[in-house]
Amino acid sequence: MKLLQALGLKRKAESNVKPLLPARNTWVDLHYGASAVFHVIVEEIEEDAIITSRPESGRLRSGTASSFVYTNAQGKFRFGTVLVGEEPDGRLRFALPQRITSLGGGANQRSAVRLDATVQGLWRMAAGGKGVGQYGKAAIRDISRGGVALILPSQLRKGQEIEVQLPLGDGPPLRVLCEVRRIEPIERSGKFSHGVRFRALRSTEERAIADFINKRQADLRARGLA
Repeated sequence: MKLLQALGLKRKAESNVKPLLPARNTWVDLHYGASAVFHVIVEEIEEDAIITSRPESGRLRSGTASSFVYTNAQGKFRFGTVLVGEEPDGRLRFALPQRITSLGGGANQRSAVRLDATVQGLWRMAAGGKGVGQYGKAAIRDISRGGVALILPSQLRKGQEIEVQLPLGDGPPLRVLCEVRRIEPIERSGKFSHGVRFRALRSTEERAIADFINKRQADLRARGLA
C-alpha cells in the first residue's frame, strides 16, 4: 500500500482522471522497471485496476514500479503505476493512477488511435491461423490499432480465433486474424459485443488503420459529429 501511495496510486481512480485513461482495446507503451519497454494492449479497466495483455517476452515481477505512455482522443499522457500481479489467464493487473501527466497533443492530433463509430464488415471462423468457412456480416465499432468491437446476434467463445474483414475507406478491406478477448451482452438489442484483439499486424497494416481512423475522425469533426 505504501508503494502505491508513493507512486500517486490508489485503490480507485478519481473521476477527473478517468477520461484521461487509455481506451480499452488500444496499445500502450509499458515502461517496466529501470529500462525495459513493452507494447501491451489495455483489455479491461476496472474500479481498482487496469488489465493488459502480457508481453510476448520478458519476465515480470509483482511490485515492480512501471509507467504507461499512450495516446487517446484528449492527447498524449503518462502515469506511474505498479504491477499488482497476474490474472489466472496470464494477463497483467496494474494499479490505477491518482495522477496523470499530459505530454501534449489533443483531439485533432495526427496520431489519434481510436474511432468510436460503426462500420459494416465481415467475419468468419479461423483455425490454425487461417480463416475457414463462409463470411457473415457484422457491425464493427471502437476501431483501434489493437482491435475492434464486433457486434453479432450470437455469442462467440472467449479465446476463439476468428478472421475479420475491416473496410478501410476506398481501398480494399483489411483481412486480419483476431482473438476474442471479452464478451458483453447488449440488453437493448439482444446482441453481443465482442472485444477482439488483432494478431500479428504488420506495420503497414497498423499505419493503414491509423490513417483510416484519422480520416474518419476528421470527417466527423467537419460534420460536427465529433
